Amino acid sequence: MPPLPTEDIKIVIRPKGALHITKIGSPVVTTAILQAAELTEEESLEDTICPNMQQNIVVVSTPDPDHADRYARIRSIQVNGVTHEVNAYETAAEHTTKGVIRGPGKQSTSTLGRTCAKTDQ
Repeated sequence: MPPLPTEDIKIVIRPKGALHITKIGSPVVTTAILQAAELTEEESLEDTICPNMQQNIVVVSTPDPDHADRYARIRSIQVNGVTHEVNAYETAAEHTTKGVIRGPGKQSTSTLGRTCAKTDQ
């Protein structure tokens, strides 16, 4: 997969079931995604749609928040007259730390006070 712009919003589209991107081909999958997002080719010129054949996912990179919302709302795509369910979700931003916070509720209130932003000011 080519490097994608770090400032873009990334959406992962993961097929459920028996849809194999390698068998269908990138152009067909791209067309199906644009149709499901209700975007034309002209509207999506700034978007990058990258199938990842090894993981059987599609990563969409877009600078447009409206386009990102449309891609993230996709629940199914139509390929060769057959409807295939998909999971679509936005990835964490590049500048964030990814991981799991373990042991919620085990910190003292004084520790929580130092780590949480106060909103009652």
